[in-house]
Amino acid sequence: MKEKVNYQFFTTTKEAVEAMYEAVSKAQSSIYLETYFFKPFDHSFKLAEKLKQKAQEGLEVKVIFDGFGAKDFDEKIIEDIRKV
Repeated sequence: MKEKVNYQFFTTTKEAVEAMYEAVSKAQSSIYLETYFFKPFDHSFKLAEKLKQKAQEGLEVKVIFDGFGAKDFDEKIIEDIRKV
């Protein structure tokens, strides 16, 4: 059976992070997220907290951040998600 794939393109980082947040919020069993750009601003912090919450709820959460695109993000927040 072929899986349906849905692609979305965004013109701003804010729109992209908000879409990721919505998708993460709807997740029921696992989250696999890969992103190049993850900068420290309100929407990114909100997404990071939602990832942490989902991990605490027992979902499998796997995140790949690009080393360059996320270099300015607070490592403590990423470590908090890892600890759960």
